[in-house]
Amino acid sequence: MSGVFNHWVMDEFNMHGGMNRRRAMGYDKCANIQLNWAECMEAYGRERGDLACKLFYEDLQECIHGTKQILRQKRLKAERWRQVLDGERKYSDLYSTKQPTAASFPYIKPSQ
Repeated sequence: MSGVFNHWVMDEFNMHGGMNRRRAMGYDKCANIQLNWAECMEAYGRERGDLACKLFYEDLQECIHGTKQILRQKRLKAERWRQVLDGERKYSDLYSTKQPTAASFPYIKPSQ
């Protein structure tokens, strides 16, 4: 029973606000980013941490919500449609079916 109480206490009194316990406790893909932000906030405190840890917080929000990624996808889609409407690309080629080459991913070494 004490385990349940401890989780309730953490949910009610943590500094993570609206984040649920699973997210705050590191059960997802953003766990390391959340931990970096929490450590930064612990080091600087609430008032100074808001400014000092702003980049960690922005990274955490992007990891959770993916707003920049969604915006990028929307811009790519709009550019493809612009190309179709201007005649630079055929409608049938709106979304390429070709697989990307290894050169498309310079940070990954191609397997040999």
